[in-house]
Amino acid sequence: MADAADETMALLAGAEACLDGMGEAFDAQALTDLRNIVAQYPNLAGDSVGEVTASLSTLLSRLIRAGRLDREAIGVHVRAWRLLATQTLDTETAGPMLTGLRAVSELYAANRAA
Repeated sequence: MADAADETMALLAGAEACLDGMGEAFDAQALTDLRNIVAQYPNLAGDSVGEVTASLSTLLSRLIRAGRLDREAIGVHVRAWRLLATQTLDTETAGPMLTGLRAVSELYAANRAA
């Protein structure tokens, strides 16, 4: 049976592969596939990696709803996921990063997507 760290890394690898396979144009199915991978993280919003995955999930939902693709915004979330899954960061370091990720996601909130 795989432990939580193995499961996290497997989900992360799947997310990275999905992002790498995305084209440059909006593709609702590709974004949905990535969101489905992210949603499998067992502690969504429960720890620092969970906060990243929750923010990424929100971002993906907003992009799908707006019919947009922002590979940079998605990529920064996936890279943060990798960083937090492989490094131990103190709150002083992780906190501003998580705040920044939420701000990136907020750029695509319904009232700003137009």
